[in-house]
Amino acid sequence: MIDNSLEQLTIRRSQDTLRIVGAGTILFSLWTVAKYIGLILFRKEEVMGFISGSLDGMPDLLVMSVFVVFFGVFLLIGLSFQLFVGISAFREGQGKHSYFIYIPMACIMVFSSVGVILYALKVWVLGAPESTDTLQLSDRTSFSTVIIEITSMIMMIQMIVSAHRVRKYRRKQKNAVGDGV
Repeated sequence: MIDNSLEQLTIRRSQDTLRIVGAGTILFSLWTVAKYIGLILFRKEEVMGFISGSLDGMPDLLVMSVFVVFFGVFLLIGLSFQLFVGISAFREGQGKHSYFIYIPMACIMVFSSVGVILYALKVWVLGAPESTDTLQLSDRTSFSTVIIEITSMIMMIQMIVSAHRVRKYRRKQKNAVGDGV
């Protein structure tokens, strides 16, 4: 028989949210990788000009090779970070063991999204920085980036709230069972 008490409904709803948001985080991590690889592939002249402008006197092949290695490492670290958060939330939504550390990591992702959104708004309101060394994004690209960052931020907030609810009710149930109720 299914227990439809308010606590059980809240746990099941929160677990569903964790599974959905965890899967969404995994997809967003793959989108992030695709976005940055696309940026390099489709705007490689701009990227190369940006890199070469700050490292005059070095051969272009060496500069590009070093950039690709560092960029690849940075991308893998970011991908691992997002995948860990998404997979952990998904596992917790399934009722399996997950490490608590993914919740503070999700908080970091929220602050990161806020930073990207604030920077984009600053560029829209005040204009792009005067420096010619910066790689500028088109208005359409930055608008879509802001929409994606807002969506990501909302998902992370839902994840944090749902994880807190699940853990709170599980702890309450565990204490009730331990007390012999």
